[in-house]
This record gives sequence, structure tokens and C-alpha cells, in this order.
Amino acid sequence: MKSFSFVVVTYNSNHLIENCVSSIRKFSEKYLGDVEVIIVDNSTTETYNELTQICERIKPDQLIHNSKNGGYGQGNNVGINASKGEIIAIMNPDVILTQIDFDKVSNLFLRNKKLGIVGGRQFGGQNLSFWVRPEYDFSVFSSPLFTILNRLGWFSDRWMFLSGAFLLLDKKKFKEIGMFDENIFLYCEESDITLRNNSKGYKAEFIKDVTYQHLINDREKLNPKTLEIFYKTLKYYMSKYHFSLKSYLMRRIVSYQIMLFIFKVTFRKDLYQQYSENLAEFKKLLSYDFN
Repeated sequence: MKSFSFVVVTYNSNHLIENCVSSIRKFSEKYLGDVEVIIVDNSTTETYNELTQICERIKPDQLIHNSKNGGYGQGNNVGINASKGEIIAIMNPDVILTQIDFDKVSNLFLRNKKLGIVGGRQFGGQNLSFWVRPEYDFSVFSSPLFTILNRLGWFSDRWMFLSGAFLLLDKKKFKEIGMFDENIFLYCEESDITLRNNSKGYKAEFIKDVTYQHLINDREKLNPKTLEIFYKTLKYYMSKYHFSLKSYLMRRIVSYQIMLFIFKVTFRKDLYQQYSENLAEFKKLLSYDFN
């Protein structure tokens, strides 16, 4: 069996990390020496000190206090560079593994020499294990379509990306494609690595028999600060691959307008208010960049 390294990047996630690591240990007990857990903490020194006390109980193989909070991708790169495994499992701290067979996953990579990325079935966050990349997204149509495709388990890396909450990576191939782009602080990382994986002739694959619970419903909704980060990343991503940012923004605006009409006639005042605010923000973005 190939060896595995779990890399968990945390940021103020001390309340989640114990259940996350315990779920890894549950499935890796018989693979002692072949499965390691690396925690990379992007938090302040005070939060890190609290984490060290928790780690006395859960005993990760490595605990690294990142020298800076460089975002999701940069933190994962730190963990990958410190890892010993041939297969890297990128795992959010708010993820709990519910099913994985290390032998099956190892054999999957061994049989398919072009396989670079594997994703499993996500429960939580509307049970979305994969989604359409931004350059193809038209949210008013994408939402119902991809809800159905996720239920069917029909994935294509030509148009889609796997959820970054839990990913299995062939480390050698991932290093070859340049690992995570550290210009991206948050958002669009999965689309970015999928495109670079494809450009090298490698494949991404969705498998149903690796499952995990993603506690995404506990997260705060997008606020102006996170929306700003999302837009900055999106702008960088679209420019990097020569996609049209203006077309994306127009599709989002049209989608919100259609949804507002639906919410108005169905008397959904709460959603009408929320989508009105979102529409106003995207109109501002369109006006800022293109007028």
C-alpha cells in the first residue's frame, strides 16, 4: 500500500480539530506507520498555544505553526512539503471521515497512472461533492443541474471541480503541476488545480465509497470582507486563464434578477432581501471594473 499523509490546515479551529483527527485515526489504526497526520495552524500564537494542549491528547505526527497566515493553499503547501506520504489527503478541520478504505484508494492510484486528484462523497453543505468551474457557471441553472448530478454521482473534470474540503492527491503529480497557487488566499483553489492537473494530461475522479461529513452549515455566511476576498480571487483566476470576468458577473446578475422574481411571487421575503443585497454588490463590482 502507498503511504498517506493527512494535511489539516487550521485557523481558529480548535473546537473542531479533535473530532477531525479522531475520524482519521478510526480508519487508519491497522495501517500504523503508513498514515501520518500533519496539522498546520495559521492562527495567532495564543490560539496555537491552546492547540498544542489539544494535540497532547490527539497526538498528530506533526504540528506546525505557520510563519504567516498565507491562506488555504499556502498552508497546505507547508504541510505537503513536510509530508512523507506518497498520497496526500487534504482535509478541512470541519470534516469528519465516515468511510475510507486505504487499500482501495492506493490501488486506484496504482492502476491509473494518469490519476492525479480524487474526491469523495460529501454530506453537508447541500451534499455537494463537486461543482461547475466559474468560467461555465450560470448559477440560476447550475444550482438545480448540479444538485441532480451530485445525486447521480456524475462528474467530469472537463467542466467541474471536486470539493476541496477533502481531496486525495498523488504527491509526485501534484508537485509537478506546482502545488497550490499561493497567490490565491481563499476560493477557486479547486478550479485552479483542476485546470493545471488537466493541462499535464492527468485526471481528477469522483468516487462514491470515500465519504465524509462536512460541517459547512456551521460556517458564517459571506460578509463584505469574505465577498471582497472572493472577488479578488475570482478576478485573479479569470485573468490567469484568460476567461471573461465581465461575462461571469453578468451571468450572476441575471441569475439574481430571475431568483428575485421567483422569491417575489412566492412571498419569500427573507430570501428576496438577501438576494437583493447580493445583486447590488455584483452590480457594484460590474460598474467598478467595466464602466
